[in-house]
Amino acid sequence: MTQDEEIARFLFALTPPTYAEARYTDWFKRYLQEQHDDQVKFSSQHYRAKLDDTKAALANMERLEPTLKKLVDEEMVRLQKALKEKHEWSDLDGWLAISNPTGDIIPHFPPRMVLGRLTTPEEPYWTYEGDDIIKLEMQQVHGDYCYSAPTGLFNLACPEKKRKTHVHYLTESYKQWRVKEQAKLPKKDEEEKEGADEASAEPDFGIDADHWEKHKKNGPLLLRIKLDFKVKDKDVKIWYKIKSKSGNDDNINVWLPESYRKVHLSADHRRLSESLLIKDPSKGYFFKDMDDIDIDMKVTVQKDLSQYRQMKVGGVGRTTKTVRITQTPVVTYSGVEADNYDDDIHDPNAYDGLGGDDAAAYQRFQD
Repeated sequence: MTQDEEIARFLFALTPPTYAEARYTDWFKRYLQEQHDDQVKFSSQHYRAKLDDTKAALANMERLEPTLKKLVDEEMVRLQKALKEKHEWSDLDGWLAISNPTGDIIPHFPPRMVLGRLTTPEEPYWTYEGDDIIKLEMQQVHGDYCYSAPTGLFNLACPEKKRKTHVHYLTESYKQWRVKEQAKLPKKDEEEKEGADEASAEPDFGIDADHWEKHKKNGPLLLRIKLDFKVKDKDVKIWYKIKSKSGNDDNINVWLPESYRKVHLSADHRRLSESLLIKDPSKGYFFKDMDDIDIDMKVTVQKDLSQYRQMKVGGVGRTTKTVRITQTPVVTYSGVEADNYDDDIHDPNAYDGLGGDDAAAYQRFQD
């Protein structure tokens, strides 16, 4: 990352691991600093080696800081343009990352979203029928969401949510954490100390505990991609990619992976392949023009099960003997009322001398 800006840009733009971050890279420095602070408590050679590793990693982070700052500055320019022109994310009124009342919220753009309850069942959106074996279906779901306000440890879009600490599985809220951090600061004079004591008694850091309830929105949220068979006798491997026919990415309002999606599907099964999150919910659609949706799909048949035969034995509805034709014929028995099937009525000697020989059984049924 320190030597290749493209790699740094790629990791910078990845989805963060938790709601507490705005970008994938946000946890790097905090984690390394915590590891460093833990290692300085020990004096053994083992921990000393780990301490040297964390020091080297922190030094790399320092060299990476100018690149990350450049990427953040690019986002802030885009944010100011969006606020002025209202051409994207036009519903940012009340977004905490803009006002940043606590000073702890990580500035970022485009805004991440905190997802809430889904409020509608799946509804058909678009279907791809261009393959002879597999059908791809898109189904939309509406739900509650709020623009994210991550601090690195908490998300102030839901300030009442607590985090787990490293001490005996305890939890703490954002206010509790702020009080604890404030207590670590040196007190310059008695007046400042009294002010801190008052804040500890009734902490108020400009946080609205009901922010989620007051600012949550509702609209199209997820686009679920499901794969289904047109035929029911094949196991397949599927590679597909969703894109725009015209190549105009402005028509696409969902976060799409850059690479192909690979899925294995067994015969006669249906599968939810992925859920695509809407990009800019203020636009109110997933694709501006559904006729512009293009699917690049490659299907490879891994197992063909069409060589199965079924033969009725002992009259209609009595029992079914299914014979699979392979290099070594195999016979299996199943069917309706199979437990009540009386061999003596049909042929008292039907299975004599077979001795578990599938080839002989197969020949008997052919005769």
